[in-house]
Amino acid sequence: MVDMRRQWGHLHEMYATRADSMYSLRPLPRWIRDPDSNFSAVWDLTSVVLLLYVSITVPLRAGFEIDIDLWSAEFFVDLFVDCYFIADLAMNFRTAHYDKHGMREERPSRIATYYLKGWFSIDFFSCLPLGYIGYFMDEDESSSNLRAIKAFRLIRLSKMLRLARIKRILSKYGNNVNLQSYINIGFTVFIILFLAHILSCFFY
Repeated sequence: MVDMRRQWGHLHEMYATRADSMYSLRPLPRWIRDPDSNFSAVWDLTSVVLLLYVSITVPLRAGFEIDIDLWSAEFFVDLFVDCYFIADLAMNFRTAHYDKHGMREERPSRIATYYLKGWFSIDFFSCLPLGYIGYFMDEDESSSNLRAIKAFRLIRLSKMLRLARIKRILSKYGNNVNLQSYINIGFTVFIILFLAHILSCFFY
């Protein structure tokens, strides 16, 4: 013990210099996004706002059969939302994550494998631009075309799969003691209002 103390120094001093994990101090490779950066926090907050927009507009338009005119302001808003989530899908292939041991994974191949085995399929199907096909269909009075238009209106409901991202964002920030109570309350209120909204739209 005396030899160990002579070589390593005082035990408290040794651990005091390692209060933070050395993995969090190592710089990330180029073009790899840090999940704990300010940019990631702003990106996640923007995702929550856009997901609230999706949760309101998609059931409303499907339940009340509201069509958005091509090249209108609402069309460009929806186009921006779709492009944002497509960009988010691409960025997830270059975003570091923490494994089950709490170690940060920053190798691009491992990041891509982790994402492909996880949330990729849900994100991919929710980003398919199937709803835009209806803009290029002739709206004549034939029953086949009317059925096809109604089918494409229902296909737009696939965007609701994006709401699964809320679970990822909550799991990411749910361990924060300062935010945990606010997150739980906000999520409960969101679930109640969302269920009331979607049931009202489909009841009509």
